[in-house]
Amino acid sequence: MDSPTFRIAVLSRGFQIEILAHFEPLLERFAGWWIQLFAESEGKQRKGLFPTACSYTEDLHALGQYIQEGQNIVFETCIWVESSPGSVMVPKNAGTRRDSDIVDGKDFAYLNQIAYEATVEAHATGGVPVMVLNVAALTPYYLGQLFYFFEYACYISARLLGVDSFDQPGVEAYKRNILARLTRSSPGTG
Repeated sequence: MDSPTFRIAVLSRGFQIEILAHFEPLLERFAGWWIQLFAESEGKQRKGLFPTACSYTEDLHALGQYIQEGQNIVFETCIWVESSPGSVMVPKNAGTRRDSDIVDGKDFAYLNQIAYEATVEAHATGGVPVMVLNVAALTPYYLGQLFYFFEYACYISARLLGVDSFDQPGVEAYKRNILARLTRSSPGTG
């Protein structure tokens, strides 16, 4: 099932919030762009999914419990980057904390992959619809593909919802209100 069809299918089943989940801190700004793309393109006529993003593993402890067992309104689109940009080994802890021995001397990319696999498995078996997008590496070539994929998926998804992905009446409404307030005489103006 392609992304637009998947999104509409889960929306019709009562899911209202889409989380763009990623395990790569370098995707933070991309996630912000994705939120704006889908919110502005689909959030019209009381339609569309509420887009938000989670940076795992950081957000797992804060939001993982809700995603796993909260209201059944959340689904995830997870971006997994297959090739890590570098190798970072977890240093030996010298026995100061026995519970950390399990990660001592392991590569961070390996630990991140274990967290990714365990999270997707837990969420999927817990009833959270999860769609995984594999990206070979964070290079301009693959990032360009990811941008294009989501732009096209957003356009098709908005068409399936029956909204115009290219207008922004809600944005224009608050812009008019701001302009009207700024053009009125206010304290400190001559």
